[in-house]
This record gives sequence, C-alpha cells and structure tokens, in this order.
Amino acid sequence: MMDRQYVPEITGFCDNDSPDTKTYHNSEAANNQNRLCGGRSTWEVIMESDDFKGGQNPPRNITHSGLRPIFKMAQIQPEFKGIGKRSADAVKETSQNTQLHAVLSTNAVKQSNQYIIVYMEATNQRHPVIGLNVTSSITRPDGSIKHLTLIDTGAGPDVMKQDGVYSRYFTEFNGNGSYLVAIKVNSVFNKTFTLKKTETNLLHFVLTRPTTEKTLCNVSLQTVHAGMFFVAPTYKDIHIDKIGLPPNRVTDLKVIVPSVYGFVKLSWSAPGDDMDRGTATAYTILVWLSVSDIKDGINPVAMTSSDVVKGNLSRPRDAYEEELYVIRIPEMFREDKGWVIAVIAEDDAHNIGQLSNLVTAGARMRNSVKINSHKMSNKTRMSSRQHRTQTSSTNYRDLISTLLAISSFFSIFVVVLNTK
Repeated sequence: MMDRQYVPEITGFCDNDSPDTKTYHNSEAANNQNRLCGGRSTWEVIMESDDFKGGQNPPRNITHSGLRPIFKMAQIQPEFKGIGKRSADAVKETSQNTQLHAVLSTNAVKQSNQYIIVYMEATNQRHPVIGLNVTSSITRPDGSIKHLTLIDTGAGPDVMKQDGVYSRYFTEFNGNGSYLVAIKVNSVFNKTFTLKKTETNLLHFVLTRPTTEKTLCNVSLQTVHAGMFFVAPTYKDIHIDKIGLPPNRVTDLKVIVPSVYGFVKLSWSAPGDDMDRGTATAYTILVWLSVSDIKDGINPVAMTSSDVVKGNLSRPRDAYEEELYVIRIPEMFREDKGWVIAVIAEDDAHNIGQLSNLVTAGARMRNSVKINSHKMSNKTRMSSRQHRTQTSSTNYRDLISTLLAISSFFSIFVVVLNTK
C-alpha cells in the first residue's frame, strides 16, 4: 500500500505480534516487500532499524502543531553508475525496448549466517521478459570472480515463476572487503519471450477469460551493473565450508494430484545444502488438520519413511531439481475432510531450513460398498464406461445449450436497446 499515493489514508501496518489475526503480514505474497525484506512486514522492518531497535525513540505525545514538517532544499549530487550504498543506485539499461534493472538484497554482510540475493528484472513496455540467459559475475576482494546463473522458476529466492525477475543466493565469501556485482544478459534463440496478459471477452462482455500472449524478444548481449556490497570485519567465518547456513526455504510446494483414498502426490524444487548451493541431507514432511491448528501452536504429524510411497526423505535431489513424492496420510487423519502440508529441509550439519509454503489437500475416501475391480466382467466394465461417456456428453450438451441461451438473450437485449 505504501506505493499507492491515491489511497486516502493508512491507519496501521501489518503486525504479526498483534492479537488481531487480520493484521498479520502475508509473507507468501509475490511482491517487492517480501522479496527485498525477507518476507518481513513493514512494521517489523521499521522496528528492527537502528532508529527503533532496542526500544529507542518510543512514541511521544506531540500536538498537531508539533507535527508540522520542515523542508530543506538540497542539491542532488551526481551518482556513479553501478557503485553505491545499495542496489537502488543501479541504473536501468534499455536495449530494443527491453529494460534491465539489477538489485541487491543488502549492502553489507556482518554475520556468518548472512547471504546476498542478486536480482535482475527484465521488462518490455512493463511486460515481463522470460527465457533470458542471465549470469552474474561477482568480483571478490582477492580479485577472484564467482559466476552465478540467475533463474526465474519460482524456486529459491525467486518469488514468482516467469515474472521477469531472475534471482539467486550468493554465499561464497572469501574475505572482508568490497564485492562488485555485474550481470550479463542476452536472449536465447526462440526461447526468449515477452509475456503480455490480456482478457478475452465472451458472451457480449458477460464473461471474460484471461489470456497470455507470447512475443519473441531479442536482447543483445549487455552488462548491467548491480553495484557493490561489503563484508564487514565483524564477519567471523570467512570460508564457505564453515558457514552454518541452512537449506533455502521451499517456496513452490504444490499438490500435483488431488488425494485419493488418503494418498497425496506432491512436488517442489529441491533446496541446497547452504541455501541453494549443494544438496540437502533430509526432508521432513509435516501434516496438520487445518491452518487454525498452526496458528494455535498445535504440533503437526511428521511423515515417516513408511508413510512415503514414492520418494526418499533421506535422499534429496540436487538444488533446483524437481522432487516428486507420494505420501499416505496417517490413519488418525483419514476421517477428516482435508489436511495442510508443508516441507522442511535439513543439511549435514543439522541446520534446519524454514517451513515451506503451505498447501492443502482434500480427502476423497473409499465408499462403504467395496468393488473388486479385478473380478468385474468385461460386460460390466463396458456398461460402466458407456454410462460415464453418455453422462459426460449430456453434461457438455447442457452446458453448451445454457451458454447459447445466455448469448441469445444478451443479443436480443442489445438489439432492443439500439431500437430504443
């Protein structure tokens, strides 16, 4: 809301410490607030700043006259392209109507469990450009260069798939000092597109259907300067092998197949060992009965190896590879209508990652009358198949007839209006 000046007023910020759950921050939303602030709410960012940390500058009773602002005019100083306190100093670069903008998550690394996120956004007339080849080159204090391929798959630090924002974690620090970040971008033949989302009108504007138009986009090789960040002297564990970073949070957990008879098929992108680097050691799949159970602090049930029909909890794939698991919901949950599921990853140093995004799966249990499909006669199977086909055809005919009737009605309505 902070970027929408036309809103008459804002009376409060999202606050996860409030007893009113309606004010909780939505950390799953695909926006710049979550992307640049690590999923924290506006209020959390404000209270963790140096101005208010530790109870500094508490609220005061000030009259309205004391709230009158005082403005001082200052001369704008020239900025150096790509060099600055934060990635906001980076400048958009345009090539063939494609705009590129590089961003860093922070300008300083002070603790051994910190990391940097490198972002690069590509747009064409405000529409996302997907399928680009994006590689960042990070020059370290000793002159060595590390390369990272930024991705737009909705996994790792990437908030949303194919939104034109490419990102990647960086954790390979090798000493105190300045790190320079430059990003090379170019299109891939027949694989780089501009996505333009539109709406198609159906039945005389009664119904609309969202559509996506893909246009080939050619971006010549160019370099975008993302700026600089610093590793402070307070950073103790310099070498990556000593860093106690956990696996990155799984953000794209989803249900592939609706649950049938207590079985649920899941997929997600594998996290790494240190954030998205390497391979994690193990997964834990957690199940609750409802979201309210999570808010009330009720402990979930952890799936065991015997509950996993497909997949291996102790053998995760390499970072960013697709994981496919089929789990069997425990008997104690079988009578409920649905479940809430999440995944947590762990590395070989027993560092535990954050809880993944939550997904729900509905229950569709076996009827009281059991049918042995192996003993059904061919005639019975044929009759059942014909019945389903006839029922499906009848449903489609009814739907088409209804749509045509609605269309005819509005056509007559428009003609009457024009006659009048």
